[in-house]
Amino acid sequence: MIEQIAYDALKNLAGGQVFPDVAPSGTLPPYITYQAVAGAPMSYQDRTAPSIENIRLQVNVWHSTRMGASDLARVVEDTMRAATTMQADPVTGRDATYDDETKYAGTRQDFSVWINR
Repeated sequence: MIEQIAYDALKNLAGGQVFPDVAPSGTLPPYITYQAVAGAPMSYQDRTAPSIENIRLQVNVWHSTRMGASDLARVVEDTMRAATTMQADPVTGRDATYDDETKYAGTRQDFSVWINR
């Protein structure tokens, strides 16, 4: 399951504050969120189920400063590329964002991830 594989790859970053979808209310930065946002389904002509699947995974980094968010996002990218439980290739660059409500600086980046089913 992509959620567990992504968590296992990222769990040692941001002091362990790594969450699917959204962080719990009141979580202080730095933290990481991630979610499946698309993918490229595979189908075989003989209608058998494939042994692998592709998921487009968006990883978001939140930090109290822009430099902190950028630095952590670079570590996230390196960690995703190096993971041995999946093949994760960046499909976008790191996109800077800002949350007006929390005043946190963030980044988001999409990865094409191949995993065993």
